[in-house]
Amino acid sequence: GLSKCTESESQYLQHQTHTHTSNNTPRRWGTERFRKYNLSDTYNNDAQIGESSACATALMCGVKANYETVGLDSSARFNNCHSSFSSRVPSLFNWAQEQGKATGLVTNTRITHATPAALYAHSASRFWEDDSKIPPSSRRTCKDIARQLIEELPGRNINVIMGGGRRHLMSTVTKDPEEADKEGRRLDGRNLVEDWLREKKRRGLQAEYVWNKRQLEKVNAKTLDHLMGVFASSHLEFEADNKRSSTSDPTVAEMTRVAIQMLFKNPHGFVLVVEGGRIDHANHYNNAYRALDETLGLEAACNGRLCHKLTSKKHSSSLLQTIPMFLHWRLLLYMEIQCSCL
Repeated sequence: GLSKCTESESQYLQHQTHTHTSNNTPRRWGTERFRKYNLSDTYNNDAQIGESSACATALMCGVKANYETVGLDSSARFNNCHSSFSSRVPSLFNWAQEQGKATGLVTNTRITHATPAALYAHSASRFWEDDSKIPPSSRRTCKDIARQLIEELPGRNINVIMGGGRRHLMSTVTKDPEEADKEGRRLDGRNLVEDWLREKKRRGLQAEYVWNKRQLEKVNAKTLDHLMGVFASSHLEFEADNKRSSTSDPTVAEMTRVAIQMLFKNPHGFVLVVEGGRIDHANHYNNAYRALDETLGLEAACNGRLCHKLTSKKHSSSLLQTIPMFLHWRLLLYMEIQCSCL
């Protein structure tokens, strides 16, 4: 999570890195350009300490949820498949797509992880990322989170999906294309990336799947309707460990730049959610430097040239939100671009 302490300390780190002094006046942080900058109260319905998926459900769906459930209201019960049928709630992406807006998500966690899942999935457990995690008695009844992303609304209509988590899209007999010692986790034998590409082709849409930085750099955003980039078997590497080469994982800023280029084409506007999820991981590991460095990586996504353009009064209204969890906050960038502002 991104606490206010982590946010403040990252500002000081950024200032001292640029000035090479211990001056205690931090430089202006990129997110301060946003005209709306708020904290959201996203506590869990049944737990003292907030947890990612239920907090994300509160933020993305506007409904308080139970611990470790996602996309469901408080009538759902954890790990109870049948309780999810009558407790599903729409998300920000549902509402955006109903208005004809483009939608996109960028994360450096798995695309099926707790926070991004709240945008498109309804699951009695945040851990049901693939079918191997669902109790055998419920596998025929409840779809795993990855299948919901590929098959259900609003998931199958999301224009840009970028992050990690290839293992939940591939079967157990499929080797990871980048990490030879790893393989998929799906028990149903399916390759959901291939299913995603076939579905887009059937609908006459231009879609592309990429799995490394080199491929991402070659994407022609002008010609594509849908883009999926899954750059790691699990989460993307910490930015402090990123060697910044063509074979390394793309940064949050690099993914955000391509996402905006893709989404900006829609005349009705778009909604983009950008998650710096590894800030939370670093804080869990008590790794102060990586927590601050990851925060600056997310700030860089807000500080790019395209974001400068989009956050100007001429082009957009923007909102920066934080999700409270584990006594911290996770930072998300939410941009809604109205066609009348372009």
